[in-house]
Amino acid sequence: MTKWLMYETLDSFGYTSKETALLSIPSGAVSIVSIISATWFAGRFNQRALPICILLAIGMIGGALMAFLPGDSKVGKLIGNYLTNCIGASLPLLYSWVGANYAGHTKKVMMNAVLLMSFCLGNIIGPKTFREEDSPEYTPAKITIVVTTAVAILFASVLRLVYYIENKKRDMRGLGLEHKVNQEFLDLTDRENSEFR
Repeated sequence: MTKWLMYETLDSFGYTSKETALLSIPSGAVSIVSIISATWFAGRFNQRALPICILLAIGMIGGALMAFLPGDSKVGKLIGNYLTNCIGASLPLLYSWVGANYAGHTKKVMMNAVLLMSFCLGNIIGPKTFREEDSPEYTPAKITIVVTTAVAILFASVLRLVYYIENKKRDMRGLGLEHKVNQEFLDLTDRENSEFR
């Protein structure tokens, strides 16, 4: 959807196809820089929720720029379009978060499948929000980007809070303070393994 949105936005500005191709290059650069910097941060500080929320917030700002700037503000809308590439850049971190926060082979595979299906469903439904009658601005679709990204930030924040509370409860009960030999090979879920944090 992002590439289609990029071409639609640039096309509405009246650029040629060659100029559109050249102006879409920074989109890839934004994606690469945001993925590398967010994964570095997550690895360096062992923190996945914060960079996910930051990437989503940057993408939400981009969606807001595209949705709410006046039609003659080409540069602002273009920058907003570039910033929306941060939304997709959160996907590698989401897979990493699932891998780090679920234990047990079946549960981990299931959660990865749910994440993939959710991503695919979003890619199927997302372009449907760009309706012919909203052309050329597609303001309702751009507002949808802002709202869905805000909801994703809320869910990620709540999930991080739930993980924090669960870890504190386990620490207070003294669960997992003593390592049981070969417990990591028992295929226990995150709920069953008292050492899991």
